[in-house]
Amino acid sequence: MTLSEILNRAADLLADKGWNRGYYQSPEGCLCAVGAITLAAGGCFSYDEDGTPDDFQGPNDDSRGIYAAMEAVEQAVSGSVGVDAARDLVTWNDDPDRTQQEVIDTFRSVAKEYAR
Repeated sequence: MTLSEILNRAADLLADKGWNRGYYQSPEGCLCAVGAITLAAGGCFSYDEDGTPDDFQGPNDDSRGIYAAMEAVEQAVSGSVGVDAARDLVTWNDDPDRTQQEVIDTFRSVAKEYAR
């Protein structure tokens, strides 16, 4: 799956399932930016004792597509890629002023850039 396909699928998941802050996936099934990218790339979550997703991994333990997509979005929103793309993307997603539509639009914009 290409980076563009991952990000477009992640945007579709956010539009279909809903968006949230604070969890990769809420109990209602809403996703944050990292959660949407993880599932779009074929990854999955590991869960803590109370059933809350607390970590993610790529398909067959290969997270390269997930991290590449997160780094592409981070580059677009911050102009650089930090040491921990997942943490930085969580911070961006969880900003109190962020909206679901902004996350979806950003994913689609970055996907379009990588489709060229």
